[in-house]
Amino acid sequence: MQPHPLRSRFPARRARTAWAAWLCVLALAALLALAGCQAGDNFTSEGTKSTPVSITVPTTSRQSTVGGSSSSYYMASPVADSTTYIISVTQLVADADLGVFTDASFTQTACAALGTGSGSLSCTYTVPSGSGVTTLYIQIKGTDSTGSDFLLSVQ
Repeated sequence: MQPHPLRSRFPARRARTAWAAWLCVLALAALLALAGCQAGDNFTSEGTKSTPVSITVPTTSRQSTVGGSSSSYYMASPVADSTTYIISVTQLVADADLGVFTDASFTQTACAALGTGSGSLSCTYTVPSGSGVTTLYIQIKGTDSTGSDFLLSVQ
């Protein structure tokens, strides 16, 4: 039996193959889109309150990250009496807050800056003469769910 001259099996097979290929492309595109959405959510915080990351003063730029709604912790030393320090967080791509403390329990605030979105934060602190402060403790707190890269400097 001859196939109908207007209907051949091969074009139908090619059409099914084309549909299957398009479905694979769409599925791959969807997976890549989901992976792209998650990429910004994979920021991890650095250091902990009990074991902050040690940085030497002056430091001009420490590349780091903060996870969304969590904190990165640092201890900056040595600092000297009667010296003014500028603590800066730059290149933020999401909202974060900066806290600088004079004690290892992160309770005695030296200075702070509240973020209002992406960009930069900074605060200035002068170590009082005779205070005995030799280290500044720094907390960068992510305030939204995405987290951010940033540069930290203490000068």
